[in-house]
Amino acid sequence: MFHTGSHSLWAFATFIHGQTQFPEFSVVVMLDDLQVLYYDRNIKKWISRSQPSSTNVVEDFILEGANIVMEHVYNSMSSPAHRVNLLSNHTGGVHVHQRLGGCVLDNDKASPVTMWEAYDGTAATRYDMHNRTVNPLWPQLMWSTKEKEYWPMQYRHIYQPICIQTLKYYLEKEKNIVLRKERPRVRLIHKPCTETGEMKVSCLATGFYPRHINLTVLRDGHPVPDEELILGEVLPNGDGTYQTRRTLSIRSEELRERHHYTCSVTHLTLDNKLDINWEPEEGSDVAVISSLVVVLVLVLVSTILLFVIYKRRRREHPRVRLIHKPCTETGEMKVSCLATGFYPRHINLTMLRDGHPIPDEELILGEVLPNGDGTYQTRRTLKFNEMEVERESPPCQTDLAFAAQTGPDRPKLSVSAALGHGAAGKGRRP
Repeated sequence: MFHTGSHSLWAFATFIHGQTQFPEFSVVVMLDDLQVLYYDRNIKKWISRSQPSSTNVVEDFILEGANIVMEHVYNSMSSPAHRVNLLSNHTGGVHVHQRLGGCVLDNDKASPVTMWEAYDGTAATRYDMHNRTVNPLWPQLMWSTKEKEYWPMQYRHIYQPICIQTLKYYLEKEKNIVLRKERPRVRLIHKPCTETGEMKVSCLATGFYPRHINLTVLRDGHPVPDEELILGEVLPNGDGTYQTRRTLSIRSEELRERHHYTCSVTHLTLDNKLDINWEPEEGSDVAVISSLVVVLVLVLVSTILLFVIYKRRRREHPRVRLIHKPCTETGEMKVSCLATGFYPRHINLTMLRDGHPIPDEELILGEVLPNGDGTYQTRRTLKFNEMEVERESPPCQTDLAFAAQTGPDRPKLSVSAALGHGAAGKGRRP
């Protein structure tokens, strides 16, 4: 069967050095943008992702060829010599070695097999049966004289025939998917951007297959340079088709010049290019400016409201409590000072022992946390071990004080307690 258009078969192999939850070695085979085969070293067999076949004998033959290539690739990527070459500058950890190899059939004309190799995301080698390039980071990957004779023969007499046979087989098997044609639906969308006063004009093409498409935006019949456009990627839709877009931002001064804009699309499914036109109407820039004024007014009103709320919340003073309770498991006594219900957020909370500040190293410093009503809370905690609580040598009492202050112009709030042997702590608020 003669196949029109360009189609490709690519195998993506991954070898992981180091311990992970993923298979050490795996291969994914793609026909154009359709996955047809999967293999990993845990299951040790090919899993077909394509439609069931009535010609199992032919498929078994194809998979036998795939096994030959897969074993060659695995043995090469896992060989101690290759591992030493790649890992010579690395010790320990997880490292990923990848190979991408495949062939293209362009109107039934086969291209040479091409192979790329990468290590930890950096390109290492490239080979297309004519030329081979090596990243200077890995000079040890250069072929020896013997390898220069061996590998071209492998590619020419093993990899190339197997790749083309496999490509033709799956192209015939999946022709209802990869050879189908879906026309693009094209829309030209324009809407004002109130933040900048510009008009955004987007050309959207969606629902097309195959994936390749040419999408051009023209101004008065001349292509708009890519530098002026936001170029969207070709993205998949949920139904197996694709979409993409180009977006142009038009300044208000340019809108007044009344240029003529065109969204032009060419695709395999179209006999002729498809053009969608748009020209700014009179008053387009006025609409943008009016929208901008409305937004500015809303922002101003919101700012005033926020300022009023802020002023109101500044009058919310902290409520301070001193909490002390024994820990029966450890024999310790925990004394905490809790300040809550204050706004704004900043507060000074100090703990003193007999009138002297206690160093932060002895305290458990709580963060300033939000309450549900827009105010804040925080605390400081001091631990007494069992010996400090039970000691009887006089004086057997410790005076503790906490001071909280929300700002230099606010009064200082104090809470104090006296702890001693046989006595419970007692708090007071002056």
